[in-house]
Parts: sequence; structure tokens; C-alpha cells
Amino acid sequence: MKKLIFNLLLLLTVNAIAQEQPFDIVRLPITDYMITKDSTVIVQVNVAANSKIKIKERAIGALHINYKNSTNFDEDVKNTIGAGRCHLIKGNYYYFGIKLLQNKLKPKQNDLISFKTDSIACYRGVLFEMNRQYISFNNVYDSTIFDVETAFGYNSKDNEDAAIQQFVLDIQETGAAMLQQQPNLNYELKAGAYKGKKLLDCLIKASSEDVLHFLKYIIAKPNKYAGNNWKISEIFATWLDGGAPMVVED
Repeated sequence: MKKLIFNLLLLLTVNAIAQEQPFDIVRLPITDYMITKDSTVIVQVNVAANSKIKIKERAIGALHINYKNSTNFDEDVKNTIGAGRCHLIKGNYYYFGIKLLQNKLKPKQNDLISFKTDSIACYRGVLFEMNRQYISFNNVYDSTIFDVETAFGYNSKDNEDAAIQQFVLDIQETGAAMLQQQPNLNYELKAGAYKGKKLLDCLIKASSEDVLHFLKYIIAKPNKYAGNNWKISEIFATWLDGGAPMVVED
């Protein structure tokens, strides 16, 4: 009897320790592999061998619509397709059985599955949050300047500051080029913190602080951006044109 009680206490202790282990919640896109049966679909995620993201067997995942897969995406509407568990791991491929919700949403390639992974050892700034959402950025020439796991390799704020400065320089260069090529786009902004200023002038004079405001907005409203690659100058300009909504911080 005492041995049984000891074993039970040991099991409870191990479970308690396991529950206290730090973790991160990340999103990854699904591949085009899908098998549907009734209200369940098996989807596949490909994780690079050198990735810092680790999916455990039986991990719980929730499947969400990718903004670029939808013609009527609404940031403020629940866009969950279904939920389930990782039932199979074959090399770099992970298979989730997803129970579909009764909202008639069907999964498509590049829809996003979110799940827990072991805590990622790196500097945790705003760009860490971009990578948690599988967001990457290109420059005006369509070359990648921030990839989907770049920030997972940062070990200090200096790494992040250097990357943000690179975004700033690309935005400034884009604004200067557009002013030469399409000066009609230098129109006056009608709302927000930059109201009364001109669009291309704001790009040319963009600062790290301006870009940080934008990145913090993405963190607060990630669903439209998650899982996709964007030209940083284009979406920054779109944010300005939309009134530059900002996060109110305590």
C-alpha cells in the first residue's frame, strides 16, 4: 500500500514539474498534404531539421485560416478551422488529426497550425514575436531581410536593433525612389498620429521608433500578417495610410 501511495505521489510530482516547464506558442503553415474523412482532416507540417521549433507527439494544435487564403478575412472574427493532436512524426514531417468545427471552413495549403513548443532560448523582443507568428520581411528588391526563424538566433537587443535599422533604411530608400517615380503618391494622410503629413515624406523620414510602433501593432493584431512574407516598406505604408493605429502601453 505504501509503495502504491509513493508511486502515485511520484507520478503527481513528475506531472507537476512537466506542467511547469516553460514553453512558447508558435504558428507554422501546413503543406498541401491533406486527407479528409467525415469531419476530420489529417494535415502535415514540415519542420526543418535545424529548426529551434520542436513538435512533440500528441501535441495539441489549433488550425487557423491564413489571411492570404481568404477572400473575406476579418481580423476580429474567429478564424479557427479546427483542433486536434499530432499523431505521427516521420522525419521532418508532423501529422495532425484535426477535428473540423461546424463553421464550414476547410483547410488549405499554408493555413496555420498553432501549438506549444519547448521554450526557445533567444532574445525576446518584438522580432521574436514576428517569428512566433511565422512572419518574414523582404526589402523593396524582394530579397529576404528577415526570415521566419531569424530572431530565434538573436542573443541580445543589439541583434534586434540592427535588424530594425535595416528595415528603416529600406523604408527610407523606398520612399525616396517613389517620390522620384510617382510623386502623386505623396498625398496628405487624413488620420492618426501622422495626420497632416505626407505619405512618402513619412517613409523618407521614418525612424526606428516609427517602425517599432508598427511592429507592436502587428503583435497586437497578428492574424492578418501571420504565416506570410511581406515587403516591409509596402505594409508600413499601408499602415500609415490606414491611420497608423498604435498600441496603447501602460
